[in-house]
Amino acid sequence: YEILFGDWSSDVCSSDLLTFPAVTAIDTADENNENIKLTVFAQKSKEASKSQGSAKSEETNGDASNIIQSEGRTVFEANRAIAAFSNKDIHWGQNEYLVIGEEAAKQDLIKHLEFFIRNHENRFTVSFVIAKGFQGCDLIYAMNNEGDGVFDKLKELFNSDGSLSLTSDIKLSELFNTINSKNTAAVIPAVTMVEKPGTPDQKNAVGEEESKTTSGKQLLMKGFAVFHDTKLSGYVEEDMALGFNIIKNNVRSALIVVKDKYGENVSLEIINSDAKIDVKFVDKIPTLKIKTLIDCNIGEILTSHDITKKDYLLFLEKQLCEIIKNDIESVIAYAQSENLDFLGLNEIVFRKSPVKYEKIKDEWQNIFPQMKIDVEVECIVNRTYNITKPIRNWEVQEN
Repeated sequence: YEILFGDWSSDVCSSDLLTFPAVTAIDTADENNENIKLTVFAQKSKEASKSQGSAKSEETNGDASNIIQSEGRTVFEANRAIAAFSNKDIHWGQNEYLVIGEEAAKQDLIKHLEFFIRNHENRFTVSFVIAKGFQGCDLIYAMNNEGDGVFDKLKELFNSDGSLSLTSDIKLSELFNTINSKNTAAVIPAVTMVEKPGTPDQKNAVGEEESKTTSGKQLLMKGFAVFHDTKLSGYVEEDMALGFNIIKNNVRSALIVVKDKYGENVSLEIINSDAKIDVKFVDKIPTLKIKTLIDCNIGEILTSHDITKKDYLLFLEKQLCEIIKNDIESVIAYAQSENLDFLGLNEIVFRKSPVKYEKIKDEWQNIFPQMKIDVEVECIVNRTYNITKPIRNWEVQEN
């Protein structure tokens, strides 16, 4: 039985000898940028690894989390260095996020990810982020100093960003396919660090003026990092990020502020977005038409005029359509100007016309920048939520 099933009483199976990472940062090494620096954040380990040799560990603020860091010429070597110097082996099956430092992303994506694609312990549901303007380890240490682990912070970011749809989750399986594609450019969500808003101090005994104090760092999603081949090329942020998600049908919700007929702000909440792409071939060259249907509700108005009138709603819908169309056209223009099909339009052409695409796929890099892409947007305001008439509507009626 011991031969078949192993000796489960052995210390080899003890979790004390394993580290279960939740977030891993991959960076270029500080002294030799040809080497790789691996920073592992283990959310639930019982004991922080001891600091020895080229591997370091730190206790966090009163909880059982720890951070282990090592270097190597390859990720595999850095991984083994953790076991050699901390007396613990890494079990990658629990890892949820891979954070790639900006310099590592500029250097070569494959160099820093091949181990995680090949490694049998790693899951293909791991999520990726690029640390914009920072090393990946900077995010881990900064969030660790805040008292909350970076794992919880990243999870909160992805869960809450659906309200704006300025980013979306990219898994290892999807990233592997785009990296391995000849015509589709890779995109990875980008995150950066900013100062937390200042909080007022309490007034002292003599009643002096309150002052502002900074209260540490916080993470902020910054759209998407775009890659040319395997190197970081640039970023798609704000409105272009929303346009990207609309084309990819990744919109959960979004907020657009428009002006009403009287110059007042109106908040429109997008509750549904459906984009369909038609493909036609003209002289063996594909032309695309992106048709988008946007459903929205009125979330807030600042006017006292009746918003249920048809002309009022049509005015709001027209403005929303113009904004959404501009967002979509902006991200398309950026993709074509950089000749980076991170929108995956070549895949759409392949699915719609596989035989015709096979004849042009080797010329896609020449076709894509010049390809005609039309955009049509239809917007519908469905609801006004709890009230149909504005507050103090009687003032307008009296005037």
